[in-house]
Amino acid sequence: MLGYRTKNFAEIDFHCKCNCGEVAKLELVNTLQEVREALGAPLYVNSTMRCVDHNEFVGGSKKSYHIRGLAVDLSTRNLSEGQIIALKEIAVEHGFLGLGFYDHFIHLDLRNELTIWDKRNK
Repeated sequence: MLGYRTKNFAEIDFHCKCNCGEVAKLELVNTLQEVREALGAPLYVNSTMRCVDHNEFVGGSKKSYHIRGLAVDLSTRNLSEGQIIALKEIAVEHGFLGLGFYDHFIHLDLRNELTIWDKRNK
Protein backbone atom coordinates (compact mmCIF):
# COMPACT_ATOMS: atom_id res chain seq x y z
CA MET A 1 0.00 0.00 0.00
CA LEU A 2 1.32 3.40 -0.96
CA GLY A 3 -1.09 5.64 0.95
CA TYR A 4 -2.74 7.03 -2.18
CA ARG A 5 -6.05 7.53 -0.40
CA THR A 6 -7.38 11.07 -0.76
CA LYS A 7 -10.38 12.91 0.63
CA ASN A 8 -12.60 11.59 -2.18
CA PHE A 9 -10.84 8.55 -3.61
CA ALA A 10 -9.76 5.20 -2.19
CA GLU A 11 -6.33 3.73 -2.80
CA ILE A 12 -7.89 0.85 -4.73
CA ASP A 13 -9.04 3.39 -7.36
CA PHE A 14 -5.41 3.79 -8.44
CA HIS A 15 -4.40 0.12 -8.76
CA CYS A 16 -4.43 -1.98 -11.91
CA LYS A 17 -7.63 -4.04 -11.86
CA CYS A 18 -5.81 -7.32 -12.56
CA ASN A 19 -4.25 -7.16 -9.07
CA CYS A 20 -0.70 -7.22 -10.43
CA GLY A 21 0.30 -4.53 -7.94
CA GLU A 22 1.01 -1.70 -10.39
CA VAL A 23 -0.32 1.70 -9.33
CA ALA A 24 -0.90 5.08 -10.92
CA LYS A 25 1.57 7.94 -10.52
CA LEU A 26 1.11 10.21 -7.50
CA GLU A 27 0.84 13.16 -9.90
CA LEU A 28 -2.36 11.64 -11.32
CA VAL A 29 -3.78 11.00 -7.85
CA ASN A 30 -3.16 14.55 -6.66
CA THR A 31 -4.37 16.19 -9.86
CA LEU A 32 -7.56 14.14 -9.90
CA GLN A 33 -8.30 15.15 -6.30
CA GLU A 34 -7.79 18.83 -7.21
CA VAL A 35 -10.23 18.45 -10.12
CA ARG A 36 -12.80 16.73 -7.87
CA GLU A 37 -12.61 19.55 -5.33
CA ALA A 38 -12.92 22.24 -8.01
CA LEU A 39 -15.89 20.49 -9.64
CA GLY A 40 -17.71 19.98 -6.34
CA ALA A 41 -19.43 16.81 -7.57
CA PRO A 42 -18.66 13.12 -7.02
CA LEU A 43 -16.40 11.47 -9.58
CA TYR A 44 -16.38 7.70 -9.97
CA VAL A 45 -13.23 6.01 -11.26
CA ASN A 46 -13.64 3.28 -13.86
CA SER A 47 -9.93 2.79 -14.57
CA THR A 48 -6.54 4.32 -13.86
CA MET A 49 -3.34 2.28 -13.94
CA ARG A 50 -3.18 -0.65 -16.32
CA CYS A 51 -0.27 -3.01 -16.66
CA VAL A 52 0.57 -3.95 -20.26
CA ASP A 53 -1.25 -7.28 -19.99
CA HIS A 54 -4.44 -5.79 -18.54
CA ASN A 55 -4.36 -2.96 -21.08
CA GLU A 56 -4.18 -5.52 -23.88
CA PHE A 57 -6.99 -7.53 -22.24
CA VAL A 58 -9.34 -4.50 -22.25
CA GLY A 59 -8.38 -3.52 -25.80
CA GLY A 60 -6.45 -0.39 -24.84
CA SER A 61 -4.00 1.39 -27.11
CA LYS A 62 -0.40 0.19 -26.97
CA LYS A 63 0.57 3.83 -26.35
CA SER A 64 -2.06 4.32 -23.65
CA TYR A 65 -1.37 6.77 -20.84
CA HIS A 66 -3.02 4.20 -18.56
CA ILE A 67 0.13 2.05 -18.94
CA ARG A 68 2.21 5.00 -17.72
CA GLY A 69 -0.08 5.53 -14.72
CA LEU A 70 -1.04 8.97 -16.04
CA ALA A 71 -4.66 8.42 -17.15
CA VAL A 72 -8.07 7.97 -15.60
CA ASP A 73 -11.46 7.00 -17.00
CA LEU A 74 -14.34 8.52 -15.04
CA SER A 75 -17.97 7.49 -15.24
CA THR A 76 -20.26 10.21 -16.52
CA ARG A 77 -23.51 8.45 -15.63
CA ASN A 78 -23.96 10.64 -12.53
CA LEU A 79 -23.06 13.92 -14.26
CA SER A 80 -25.30 16.36 -16.10
CA GLU A 81 -24.21 17.73 -19.47
CA GLY A 82 -23.36 21.00 -17.69
CA GLN A 83 -21.16 19.16 -15.20
CA ILE A 84 -19.39 17.34 -18.04
CA ILE A 85 -18.65 20.68 -19.71
CA ALA A 86 -17.40 22.08 -16.39
CA LEU A 87 -15.30 18.94 -15.84
CA LYS A 88 -13.65 19.45 -19.22
CA GLU A 89 -12.73 23.05 -18.41
CA ILE A 90 -11.53 22.28 -14.87
CA ALA A 91 -9.53 19.25 -16.03
CA VAL A 92 -7.63 21.32 -18.61
CA GLU A 93 -6.99 24.08 -16.04
CA HIS A 94 -5.41 21.47 -13.76
CA GLY A 95 -3.19 19.91 -16.44
CA PHE A 96 -5.25 17.10 -17.93
CA LEU A 97 -4.50 17.79 -21.58
CA GLY A 98 -5.74 14.50 -23.02
CA LEU A 99 -9.55 14.40 -22.96
CA GLY A 100 -11.63 11.69 -24.58
CA PHE A 101 -15.41 11.71 -24.47
CA TYR A 102 -17.36 8.44 -24.68
CA ASP A 103 -21.02 7.60 -24.11
CA HIS A 104 -20.65 6.67 -20.44
CA PHE A 105 -17.20 7.88 -19.43
CA ILE A 106 -14.56 10.53 -19.94
CA HIS A 107 -10.87 9.77 -20.33
CA LEU A 108 -8.39 12.26 -18.83
CA ASP A 109 -4.62 12.04 -19.10
CA LEU A 110 -1.58 14.09 -18.26
CA ARG A 111 -0.01 14.38 -21.71
CA ASN A 112 1.95 17.50 -22.68
CA GLU A 113 -0.20 18.76 -25.55
CA LEU A 114 -3.93 19.47 -25.61
CA THR A 115 -5.67 16.63 -27.46
CA ILE A 116 -9.45 16.19 -27.40
CA TRP A 117 -11.51 13.49 -29.06
CA ASP A 118 -15.20 12.65 -28.97
CA LYS A 119 -16.38 9.09 -29.54
CA ARG A 120 -19.92 9.59 -28.23
CA ASN A 121 -22.81 8.37 -30.36
CA LYS A 122 -24.63 11.53 -31.32
